[in-house]
Amino acid sequence: MDRTLLPYLADEKLGIPEKLTHAHDELRAGFARAAREPGALGVAVRELMEMCMPHFRQEEDSAFRAFGMLHDVMAGRARLDTGVRNAMLAQLGEFHDASRDHHRGLSAATEALLQRANEEKNGAIASLARRLKYHEKIEDKVLYPTIRLIDESLLGILEA
Repeated sequence: MDRTLLPYLADEKLGIPEKLTHAHDELRAGFARAAREPGALGVAVRELMEMCMPHFRQEEDSAFRAFGMLHDVMAGRARLDTGVRNAMLAQLGEFHDASRDHHRGLSAATEALLQRANEEKNGAIASLARRLKYHEKIEDKVLYPTIRLIDESLLGILEA
């Protein structure tokens, strides 16, 4: 049975790989623990946390939902009823371009936090900073290129 892309707009969790949301949940929990740290290290953690939380929400509300379409695209079942490019995917390209600048800021703040945590010999916060760096790399090297491929696949279906 053919399915339209409209259900993907309403169902936020449909098809989203659990590891993506789990990684954000783990980072949120790490920030919650680290934010209790006193002094300059705690301030640095809280500042980085304030940068990350809106970014995580935006990714979950937009970028991660594109994975809800992946299974049907790969199976050749996805179609567009209206004959127009899916608005959510079109906006993801813009989000990715804007997030590049945000990721640069996050990377600099994360590196500064890692250096400070290492100087203060705080292994827990250093570990949090390393996990965040790894997560950013996965997003830049895997997540967003995959979303672009999903978008291109849907455009191919639309043009067929």
